[in-house]
Amino acid sequence: MGEISLGFFITAHGLGHASRAAAVIEALGKLHPSVHFFLFTKVPQFFFEQSLTVPFTRIEMETDFGLVQTSALSADLRASALGLSRWLPFAPATISSLVQTLKELNIAAICSDISPLGLEAAKVALVPSFLIENFTWDWIYDRLEPPDPRFKEAARYLGPKFVQADFHIQTTPFCGDRNSDLVSLPVSRAVRKDRETTRAELGVKAQEKLILLTLGGTKGATLPIPAQNCHQDWFFVCPGAAEAEERGPGWLKLPYAGRFYHPDLMEAADLVVCKLGYSTLAEAWSSGTPVLYLGRPDFPESAFLEAFLASHSIPSSPLTLEAVEQGTWGRKILPLLDQKQRKPGLGNGAEQIAVWISNHLAVLQKP
Repeated sequence: MGEISLGFFITAHGLGHASRAAAVIEALGKLHPSVHFFLFTKVPQFFFEQSLTVPFTRIEMETDFGLVQTSALSADLRASALGLSRWLPFAPATISSLVQTLKELNIAAICSDISPLGLEAAKVALVPSFLIENFTWDWIYDRLEPPDPRFKEAARYLGPKFVQADFHIQTTPFCGDRNSDLVSLPVSRAVRKDRETTRAELGVKAQEKLILLTLGGTKGATLPIPAQNCHQDWFFVCPGAAEAEERGPGWLKLPYAGRFYHPDLMEAADLVVCKLGYSTLAEAWSSGTPVLYLGRPDFPESAFLEAFLASHSIPSSPLTLEAVEQGTWGRKILPLLDQKQRKPGLGNGAEQIAVWISNHLAVLQKP
């Protein structure tokens, strides 16, 4: 590829999709340094400044509706259904304006994770489109409980929007086989600092076990440190839990837009305690970090992520919300603490996807 511009439409449903998109963008940029990336998204600017070393321009835009989150672990389905019914169908004026923007920016192709709006704009603008997903919104809306006719209607409308992508990439672990063109390894952002460097910057002593508490990038959300069964050599690091860095005996709270890069934190950790989400799972798989997780039985993706943990022998154990609220979950930490083990040669789906997209764009651009 020569000097071209690529557009990425990225959902702001948590930071997992943005993490995956950033990993692919970085890998593409390393292959083709002359490419400029335009990111259409509501994900904050700081996230991409921290994640990317390649040139990009962020254009703030709501690229899908998703769900109305009331917390890191729950969604308001009634409000979601109402909002979705107002957001769909796409207004012709919205598509027309977006197509004009794509033409003005000379966008050569669109990648979508998992924005149906970007795929629709690509179709109208006559530029090739790549869907990158481990689930799509129509698949989610069809499976939410209790059923709501507004979700079913949205699924019927959005299904064809996702199918119209010129190329379909599924990232492991994905939810249901959708007859994709490429199935990649798990996708995560690359680690930049070694374990020892990050631990030293965090102030973690050599003999201490670093336990990472994360709720997947939700600002201000954190898991409370267990009130019982804690050991003196445990050190808890809590990203996104404070407005500024706060330190206490055996713990450190980090701000949402802090100086520490999450894949480096995962690399440094001996255990991650988390809401089970795609990017956290992919980082744990890549770094060999054991997982103590809160599942989300009301979210259709969760069962597939749990199945991946089991089928790939990742040291893990489920955690109940009741145990977290009661502070009694400390006893679940010890059995997992010494099980971190990196498996060499795992690879990263980001590089797979970047090479695949690059090859297909080279073919498409031949005169």
